[in-house]
Amino acid sequence: MDWSIITEVSAHLSSGVPLFGAAIVILIAARFLFVLSTPFQVGEDLIDAENPAAGVVFAAYLFSVALALIGTMFGRGQDDTLVAMAKILVEGTMAIALLRISIWVNDRFILHRFCIVKELRDDKNLGVGFCVAGSCIASGLILNGAITGYSSNFGYGLRDIAIFWLLGQVVFVVAAYAYHRIARYDVHELIEYDDNVAVGIGFGAFLVSLGLVVRASIIGAGLEPLSTELLRALLLAFVGTLGVLATSAMATRMLTAKLNYEDEVEMHGNVAVSSVTATATLAAAMLLASIIQR
Repeated sequence: MDWSIITEVSAHLSSGVPLFGAAIVILIAARFLFVLSTPFQVGEDLIDAENPAAGVVFAAYLFSVALALIGTMFGRGQDDTLVAMAKILVEGTMAIALLRISIWVNDRFILHRFCIVKELRDDKNLGVGFCVAGSCIASGLILNGAITGYSSNFGYGLRDIAIFWLLGQVVFVVAAYAYHRIARYDVHELIEYDDNVAVGIGFGAFLVSLGLVVRASIIGAGLEPLSTELLRALLLAFVGTLGVLATSAMATRMLTAKLNYEDEVEMHGNVAVSSVTATATLAAAMLLASIIQR
């Protein structure tokens, strides 16, 4: 038996333990920041009220933080342990702040026709919960791609994270507007007044699909001038967005050829149909992202 392999693996794992610890600290901090900066309370909403909508959003937020933290591990093998831990803490703190702003962007520009907090807390609106969850996960994917770059130094890296995150938010707002215009039903109205979970699943999956293609368009950036990287990322994200819109429509028609998708989702709130088409959209977006990624 080659004991050197065991020694090598042990050394590799032991060197990662401090980095894992730093990431866990950020994850815990993200949990407290969410509670302090939003009206949601773990004890009241998740335990006493057993609010599924709040639970879905809280879970998606923590998952999105983990996605961003995966990006902070990129390239840390070249740094000393303390330096690597410090960089993870700084980038992780920046990530949770940007994710918190992402929720505000979703509230202000994407689901802007009603109060998200009221829908989640008072009405326990699971349709809204899936929409916000999709926005969180999509932002986490974008931050993962932005952090996983090759900026010339750490300071420029922080700048690039903020810029590419902002690019992703712009894509979200524009693509969401296009989605609302293309859909044959009023997404806002069905989610707000009918608490339509099926519509929420479909729109949330669409946002995650956007996150996948935007992440693919920016991952590995930093080797060229920022203007060049931004132009390339914008073009790739634009093509990816068109691809997601097209594949979403194709998945809807192909998988529900024997029934009227709009009637099933709009009139009947058919979660089964919506879940299948949402998964097909995500699968197509994953394949599209693999083509876009440099």
